[in-house]
Amino acid sequence: MKTIIGNVMPEETRMAILEDGRLRDFAVERNDDMHIVNHIYKGTIQNILPSLQAAFVNIGRRKNAFIYMGDLFPRAASKEEIQQMHVSVGQSILVQVIKDEQGMKGPKVTTNVSLAGRYAVLMPTVDYIGVSKKIRDEEERNRLRRIVSDIKPQGMGLIIRTVAKGVSRDELLGDLHYLLGTWDSIRQRYKLAKKPTLLYREADLVMRMMRDHFTADVKQVVVDSREAYERICQVFPDPKWRSRVRFYDGSTPIFEQYHLEDSLKDLMSRIVPLPSGGNLVIDHTEALTVIDVNSSKYTGNGTLQETIFHVNKEAAVEIAR
Repeated sequence: MKTIIGNVMPEETRMAILEDGRLRDFAVERNDDMHIVNHIYKGTIQNILPSLQAAFVNIGRRKNAFIYMGDLFPRAASKEEIQQMHVSVGQSILVQVIKDEQGMKGPKVTTNVSLAGRYAVLMPTVDYIGVSKKIRDEEERNRLRRIVSDIKPQGMGLIIRTVAKGVSRDELLGDLHYLLGTWDSIRQRYKLAKKPTLLYREADLVMRMMRDHFTADVKQVVVDSREAYERICQVFPDPKWRSRVRFYDGSTPIFEQYHLEDSLKDLMSRIVPLPSGGNLVIDHTEALTVIDVNSSKYTGNGTLQETIFHVNKEAAVEIAR
């Protein structure tokens, strides 16, 4: 079973997921306006680079956003439709951020918008039906597909999320109405905006974590903020969900109470020890992350190949974690 731990402070929010007592996932969000993934903006094309098949878009931030020309058109657009559409400098477009600013690079954006709800993800620019691969019961998958086929607006797409397993048609319909209302609001703001500006802000880390990870296999959600606790309870008024949410008011900091500080220190360090005595050395660069696997103190009792194989097995598990 899983436990979600939330540490909410004025300057930052930290969320951790424990699985059988071991840290499985961790996210941090600082209140510095740097995390803008999934935010939606009205932008203006600043310049077009035909040789790179790309353009730079002013979205009202310090750095212009980068967009591939292919992302300016709906996923289902034909070659003829693309050829008929003329893109020019100064043109206004509605874009969604898919990658944050990094180093000297501005954010990366797309015009293929997606809006995530509790049970479904709405894709207004593509006609598509998808069901999470984690729902493996074929009968349930077919049931969800039938419901989506009935309620999905013409020309739009819906992806059913894992948490939708077993939910009723009315619950899915309610989620869809919320997403369609959000999309209509975004389009209205786009029409009214006179210059590049933010149209839609993605939910904060606490609510994203609840939306994406608060599933049936979560035993408990523990947060140390009364305000965050009350917001979660408002979103999940059903007693079967609300009973699993707890407000922590102990004197010991919540991450220390659940022994997370030491786990985070180990995970964030450049050198990560392996159970056998080997280690990983992790170096981050702007283009990629390099991971070196070392046998270090582990010498083994067999052949060289057996020693390497044993260390690599441990490394594969730890790298994935």
